Amino acid sequence: MDQNSLETRLGSMKLQYPIMNGAGSCGATIEKVRRLAENAEIGAVVVGPMTVKLRPINSGNVFDTRDPNFTVNSLGLPNDGEEPIKERLPHLVEICHDNGKKLIVTQPGFCLDDYVRLAEAAAKAGADAIECNTSCPNVWDDQHQHEILCFVLDQLRATMLAVQARVGGSINIGMKVSPYSNPLALDRVARMVRDDLNIQFITTMNTYPNALSLDEDCKPVLDKMVLGGMGGKAVKPMNLGAVYQINKVFKGDHNHRPTQTQIVAVGGIDSGLDVLHYESCGATAFQVTSAFLDEPANDRGEGNPAIFGRILAEYLELKNK
Repeated sequence: MDQNSLETRLGSMKLQYPIMNGAGSCGATIEKVRRLAENAEIGAVVVGPMTVKLRPINSGNVFDTRDPNFTVNSLGLPNDGEEPIKERLPHLVEICHDNGKKLIVTQPGFCLDDYVRLAEAAAKAGADAIECNTSCPNVWDDQHQHEILCFVLDQLRATMLAVQARVGGSINIGMKVSPYSNPLALDRVARMVRDDLNIQFITTMNTYPNALSLDEDCKPVLDKMVLGGMGGKAVKPMNLGAVYQINKVFKGDHNHRPTQTQIVAVGGIDSGLDVLHYESCGATAFQVTSAFLDEPANDRGEGNPAIFGRILAEYLELKNK
């Protein structure tokens, strides 16, 4: 990124600003996308999730911000499903492009065919990028929790190779992964991206799975789901470590060429200093989720677009010291 400019590149995308909203914080409605595209100082609008079938929101309180150190959520990937979102996507792309923003569609799947099908739909609609969400921890059906794809390396590789074979070259491809507590697992995923895949970015990280937060009466704050993904400030040190380690692998060594795949950092960003920290570890672009949603701008609980301008101003001030 040019020190005298906030412009950066992510794959083939030229971004006016290096920050954007994170997955699940915007949805895929015309009203919400327009609100961000017109009012936020961001390089791209991340819309979705978009799954093949409609998914209702999980029951009870599913997003809690009462502790200043972290958030917990168990939204469950609520969205209208592929067909309604696919119909809106060309208009959403137009809204973003008219306002100098790129459009990234975040796409969780439940099998390889889902990921390929959704990628094709996004590419056909003219989206600038897809973020294949291989890492959502909050998907439950019939009281059974779904396995997280990014922990099953062979399936992850096969899925991303299939997406790459179908839409590679027509749309930027990203992959969002979970926190890896096993450092060897993180290393294997980074090496897989470097050596086996041809994707444009990896987004690290999704929320930490199956966290439990209790209120003053020792009751779960997620009253129905109980367990949820943890995000916010508490995950930043973990994710700085992940960005650092992935970047080290991506640089290559005497036996491996470096990769052109870039790193998008998400986790605990609510200040310019957070952006600077992630950048120093190797990230190119930055997503803001918990902090955006924790600053509601209206009685509908929608995030405040002004937060992105504040973060950028703080970042520039630090860079120009």
